Amino acid sequence: MQIGFDAKRAFNNQSGLGNYSRNLLSALHSRYPDFRYILYTPEIKGNLFDLTGKSFELRTPSGTFHQVLPSIWRSFAISGELKKDKPDIYHGLSHELPSGIKNTGVKSVVTIHDLIFIRYPALYSSIDRYIYMKKFRYACRNADKIIAVSRQTADDIVQYFGIDPSKISVVYQSCNPGFMSEIDEVKMRSVRNKYKLPEHYILNVGNIEERKNALTLIKAVHSAKIDIPVVIIGRKASYYKYIRKYIDNNRLKHIHIID
Repeated sequence: MQIGFDAKRAFNNQSGLGNYSRNLLSALHSRYPDFRYILYTPEIKGNLFDLTGKSFELRTPSGTFHQVLPSIWRSFAISGELKKDKPDIYHGLSHELPSGIKNTGVKSVVTIHDLIFIRYPALYSSIDRYIYMKKFRYACRNADKIIAVSRQTADDIVQYFGIDPSKISVVYQSCNPGFMSEIDEVKMRSVRNKYKLPEHYILNVGNIEERKNALTLIKAVHSAKIDIPVVIIGRKASYYKYIRKYIDNNRLKHIHIID
């Protein structure tokens, strides 16, 4: 089996879509080491994805034009690469398929993580919504199969893009092996002391911005009088001021926010 992947996020996104891509690629390679894996990425930033010991083949832009404008290569030129490499399947790991995918003779799969730019348009700029709509709708209409990471996302794809539900499979995201390893008590105590954390708490990880909805978590814990501290870790956006105001107005003492 030969599988091509849109691996941009694996090499360039530290969280979210990057983690999904790296976890999936690593798990597949571990289970099926004899498959041929071709990773298409317009660029590589840092060392987010360690390829040591993995038999992945890399494809990056060649020629000055595509090296200067790598996003053009990803959206339009990968189809030409697929005609040459001839994988059995091409998997767009983050909402996108290259233009002309239907003309390559390669079967395609796309993973759609959510359509919140449609459900909550106020959270996105008009230009971002326009670009996302074009890319997501094209991918859903031209893919041979769609993976939705939740039932809600699958329902949204049907509702907003008019896609036949039989074309969609709900496949929940995996858990990174790091969450399955035991952490010794000395290390845990060290971290708790460093950040002045209680022994037990509800943990919320993600940028502190409106679409992550941390304020609703705090309101729920407060209104239900749940006597468990909440620890929120993430980069602070302007939304943080609303969280801070709610904490101060209600004199909440058990909310810990770590930037």
